[in-house]
Amino acid sequence: MTLESDKADGFDRALELTIWKFNAVIIFLAGIVLGTIYLESTTMNFVLPISQCDIHWTQNERNLLGAVTYIGIIISSHFWGSLGDSKGRKIVLCPTLIVGFILSLLSSFSNSFAVMFTLRLFNGIW
Repeated sequence: MTLESDKADGFDRALELTIWKFNAVIIFLAGIVLGTIYLESTTMNFVLPISQCDIHWTQNERNLLGAVTYIGIIISSHFWGSLGDSKGRKIVLCPTLIVGFILSLLSSFSNSFAVMFTLRLFNGIW
């Protein structure tokens, strides 16, 4: 046996002894969650120019709707970060994903600027 094969065997043995499959699943699921959050926060910027024909909002209103999710994220990021650190990320992540989904669903049926602004702001906060 050479030194290289001993290192390879040691690495394989270490992977067998650890919970690498669990970690791989967690990393995969975290990537999916991060992707949905990214899509949620950026989709409005693609939808707003197209919706100009159907919903006659002014340019300022469309700009506010594009930015309000980020305003909510900025307002609440320290709160959610500290809550996740103190209570646990799973306890914080599951309810916020459910509430975020409900707020997104409600905002998809809104055609009033005030209601859409409020729902998108709360979606950024949650």
